[in-house]
Amino acid sequence: MDLLEEVLRTTKDFEAPKKFYYWSMLATVSAVLKDSVWFNMGDLHDLHPNIYILLYGPSGVRKGPAIALAEELVTAVDNTRVIDGRSSIEAVIKELGSLTTRPGKEPLKDSCGFMVASELSSSIIGNNSAMDIMTNLFDRQYNNKDWKYRLKVGESSKLTKPTITWLSGTNEALFRDFIPEKNLHGGLVGRTLIITETKKGGTNSLMFKTVAPDKPKLIAQLQELAKLRGEFSMADDVRIAVDTWYQRFDKVTAPELRDETGFVSRVLDFIIKIAMIISSARRGDKQINIDDIFEAIDVVLPLIAPAKKVVNSVRKDDRSSIKKRELVLTYLASCKDFKSERSRLLQALSLQIDHEDLDKVAQFMIEMKALTIDNQGGVIVYRLRTDRPEIQKFLTEV
Repeated sequence: MDLLEEVLRTTKDFEAPKKFYYWSMLATVSAVLKDSVWFNMGDLHDLHPNIYILLYGPSGVRKGPAIALAEELVTAVDNTRVIDGRSSIEAVIKELGSLTTRPGKEPLKDSCGFMVASELSSSIIGNNSAMDIMTNLFDRQYNNKDWKYRLKVGESSKLTKPTITWLSGTNEALFRDFIPEKNLHGGLVGRTLIITETKKGGTNSLMFKTVAPDKPKLIAQLQELAKLRGEFSMADDVRIAVDTWYQRFDKVTAPELRDETGFVSRVLDFIIKIAMIISSARRGDKQINIDDIFEAIDVVLPLIAPAKKVVNSVRKDDRSSIKKRELVLTYLASCKDFKSERSRLLQALSLQIDHEDLDKVAQFMIEMKALTIDNQGGVIVYRLRTDRPEIQKFLTEV
C-alpha cells in the first residue's frame, strides 16, 4: 500500500489542505523510521531521515487535524517516544535520555523521539536556549555519539545518538513572538520545512458520513516500516542525475536566491531525506529511485520562498513587496500577449514568491489598474494592462 496516496485519497473531502496531510504523513514515516535507516553521503557522513516540519497559516485553516492524525499513528506504532503537550527543553532532553518501559515490549533505550503539537508556542516553553538546542539536535549526522547537556550544577543528561522528528503548526503572529531573530541565519528556520497555506482545502460540515483514513490499515503498514534497518541504495544513473542537478542548482540557481537562512545550502540534504521517506511510504524497499528524487525536488524547492517569508515576518520589516511586483511584471512582460496562467507563473517564480505573495501582488496591481484577471474554464489567467502608460514605460525598459 502506498501510504501517501492512501491518506490523500481518504482525506480529500476534509477541510484541512491536502499538502498539510501530505507533509504530516512524511513526518509520521520519518518518526517511525527513526535513525534505523540512512543514506551515505560520499563516505563523509550518514544522512538520516529526521525532519522538522512547520504547518504555517492563519487560525482556522485546519492545521490541527493533519497533525493529530500523525500523532495518533506514531503513538499506535509505539516504537519511539511521542513528546506532546507543553514542555521545557530541559524536560524534553530528560525524557529523551531516560529508559522508557512499555508493557509487553522491550524498553526504549535510544534517544529518538517525535515532538508534535498543533501549535508551536504550546510545545516548547520558550527560553534563550530552547531554539539553539533544537537546532543542534536536528543535525543527526553530527550527533553520532553521546550528546551531553548540563541541566544545572551537578546534574546533566546524556543522549545516545539523538534523532528528533518535529511536527507543529503556527501562524505568523505566534511565530514572530516565538522565534528569536538570531535563529534566522543558519539556525532553526534554515533547518525547517515550512508548509504554508492561507485557505482551507474545502468545505465539509461533517453532517454526513464521508470517506476517512483506515487507521488500523495505516498502522499495520507503519509497523512494517518500523522494522526497516540499514543503508538505502541508489543506482548509478540516479546518482549521476542527482549530481548533474545539484551542480547546476548550486552554481547557477542558488547564488541568485540570496538566501540568509541557510535553507538553500541544505537543499540537497532535504531532498535526500525526503526521497528516503517517500521511498519508504510508497514501497518500503530501501531504494531511492529517480521518481523519488523528482518528487522530493518538486515538493522541497517551493519551500524556499516560505522560509524567506517567515524571516521577514520575524524581522517585522518586510521591504520586499516592490521586488515581488517587479518579478511578476518582468515575467508577464516576457510572455506571449503579456499574459500567463496563474499556475505557470507560480511555477516559474516558485523559488522567489509563493501563492500568498502572488495574491497580494495581483490585488495591488488590479487596484493600480495594471493587471486584469480572467477565468477561462476554471483556469486563472493574468494579463498586463498594456494600455496603461506606466506599463508601456515598464515594457520599454525591460
